[in-house]
Amino acid sequence: MFNYLTLLVVFLFSTLLAVGQTTLGYKTVDRLTYQYFINSEWDSLVSIGNRGIESGLDYHYLNVRMGIAYTKLSEPIMAEKYLQKAVDQNKGSEFAQLNLYSNALNTGNYFLLAETAKSIQSVELKPTKWLSSVTIEGGIKLSANTDSAGNLNYFSVGIGHFPAKRIALYQSYTYVTQQNNSWGNFNQHQYYLGSSIKINRYWQFNIAAHASAYNANVSYLYNDSIYTKRKPPHFPGDFAIDSTFTHQISYKGDFIQNSIVGLAGISKYSGFFRFSFFTGFNQEYRTTNLNKYEWDKIELVTKSPMTQDQNNTITKDTTIEPVERNNVSQFIAGAMFSYTFPFLKEGLTLGSNFYQTGSIKQNKLVISPFVQLKLRKKNLYVSYFQKGESIVAENFGMVLINTYDVIHGRINASIDFPLGEKTRLGFLYQWEDKTDNFTQLRYQSTMISSSFKIIF
Repeated sequence: MFNYLTLLVVFLFSTLLAVGQTTLGYKTVDRLTYQYFINSEWDSLVSIGNRGIESGLDYHYLNVRMGIAYTKLSEPIMAEKYLQKAVDQNKGSEFAQLNLYSNALNTGNYFLLAETAKSIQSVELKPTKWLSSVTIEGGIKLSANTDSAGNLNYFSVGIGHFPAKRIALYQSYTYVTQQNNSWGNFNQHQYYLGSSIKINRYWQFNIAAHASAYNANVSYLYNDSIYTKRKPPHFPGDFAIDSTFTHQISYKGDFIQNSIVGLAGISKYSGFFRFSFFTGFNQEYRTTNLNKYEWDKIELVTKSPMTQDQNNTITKDTTIEPVERNNVSQFIAGAMFSYTFPFLKEGLTLGSNFYQTGSIKQNKLVISPFVQLKLRKKNLYVSYFQKGESIVAENFGMVLINTYDVIHGRINASIDFPLGEKTRLGFLYQWEDKTDNFTQLRYQSTMISSSFKIIF
């Protein structure tokens, strides 16, 4: 009996001791977090602060200290969570407002910058600006089969604007050209204008348009069918005739396509979770003087043991047919989901983009997963993409793939990092496996590009 009582006492004492170790009172938490704050012991501050929060504590100074600690630990999502709570608990605290403003400045959250700046009186802040950023980008896509497709070059310049506290704009111009294809060459001018309009702390309304002017010069010849026939000699010394019959098709002329993609949607940003949905249209206007030529070519080779071979070529039954220039209208929809994991200093984000088009040739849902890593102010982004014969506008219309080529697989890997306080440098590597929609030739390509961004 004594042993059972002893065990019961030890169990109760251990339970009380464990509860005492995990539950901290207000005075202890406030004293320790203040001490760690003064001594810049951020890990210890977060540890004690979390134990206090688990015990039910939730007050202004604790949230301020937790927010600043997470800022110092390079965890901006957690920092924003606690600093926002601190501001909500005491809107007159400029210290909390300034730290929330600083955190938003580091993350590029212009809407939060504007919301916070209006409450700060001691420092003159101008979060809204007509020119917020300039990005210059260019690169080359190297073809692995230059007999089928030439190298592609592109150049782009983008400008960001933040004209009002609830409105952010971004516009860009892009020039693309590809020469020495087996079918001819093309160039394209593109203009993008996108906007985000803040609804409340978590929701945004997005609207965007991407216009393009595509101009192709086509000169393409291919053999549709070939067969051979031999007429043997009737007697010794007679002629033998080898005949090759080829049905040839040629396309020649210019093909011009002016198109516009319009999108509208909503986005939600709540802590570690990101979500957006959009819907819109693709409208293509086509003009062309492109003609289709067809004919039969007969190559005759007359052979005799007594004379040299004689070669003759005959062309017959030539037809000329103008290529139809039907305009195209398509429905477009898409969504994006992502989640940033709280570990690794909020450095790992997993997500996926989804695209759906109303294409007659392909109604299949396009899924493009991605992973993003943030390591010491460096951003690494890797994505996978594939599509059929449909038009896709990625990144809310910013990246326009207005080609019906089949992309069997595409891998993007990009990295960007700061060069200074207001500048960033980026590099992109892309591998792509595709089939040209016009010639049905399949080839691979590798793209290398760089970008330079200035933040104002």
